[in-house]
Amino acid sequence: MPFIWCETLEMIKTRPLPMIRDAEFKNGFAIYGPRHEDGMTAQYAGISKTTGVQAWNIAQWANYNHPLDANTARTNFENGGFVYETPTCKLSVRDSDAYLIRMELRTDSEYQGRVRKNGEEWPHLLLEQNDVIDFYPAMGELKKLSYKVSIMPEYLKCNMKEEDVDPSLHAAQLSHYFAMFDTIAQDGFWFGITFLDNRHDIFPGYLSEDVGKADCTHKMIAVDPILTYTDKAPALGEWTDIECDLLPRIKQAVQNAKARGFLKDAQFERMKIASTNIGLEIPGNYDMAFQIRSLSLLGE
Repeated sequence: MPFIWCETLEMIKTRPLPMIRDAEFKNGFAIYGPRHEDGMTAQYAGISKTTGVQAWNIAQWANYNHPLDANTARTNFENGGFVYETPTCKLSVRDSDAYLIRMELRTDSEYQGRVRKNGEEWPHLLLEQNDVIDFYPAMGELKKLSYKVSIMPEYLKCNMKEEDVDPSLHAAQLSHYFAMFDTIAQDGFWFGITFLDNRHDIFPGYLSEDVGKADCTHKMIAVDPILTYTDKAPALGEWTDIECDLLPRIKQAVQNAKARGFLKDAQFERMKIASTNIGLEIPGNYDMAFQIRSLSLLGE
């Protein structure tokens, strides 16, 4: 059953409407297993007593060897923060005054010295919100979609020999994606912001089909150049603050997708946010961490 976060449907009409729930990461997490068929494997309480159902999921696709689960030990701190950690994943929540949440993915414990080959899966560590499409307004009902984030890619370590790195197969990426969907046309696409991709000093943008492994959606992925949102490309160890209206960017992405032969019957005005995820995808043997100190999305 979808998580119904509005007390009444009348709340949807209020503006501004928060379209990312529990943006301060207070209410805990639903933990999902490394395979999609695993479903939810654990629930982690928040910084205080958890109420209701967690807004955030932790997706850790293809982290087979050491996923977060119900047996992962929790370390609590006096300030209310906490940490869960395995050899692969580390989830730190408000255990530092510097950030709200920190996530770390160490893929060497998954690849175990192997070099990823074409078609193979790759580890993910993502914050997700799903099952809310019926409770979000369509893009045509909004005048503005105000997005704010303060994010830092903390560190990146390559565990491969230089001669084994193939940029067409191996990367470490920190991104925020929105699944946009037209329920009438039954079609959609991925709209994203890539803060860091280690193959580029300044991420140049991306417009292509979702491919590369067996469970890809084969929908269009549209990512603008990072300098669309900030004057300075995000760098390791530095905070990047982005504040923008995503509505015109999503509209342009729909037009670009149509020009490529995608979304033939879909309409921008009917598009809704079906889900969102922010975090790490690492199709290569890299270790990486990031921090978030603020995050919001307001429909106006």
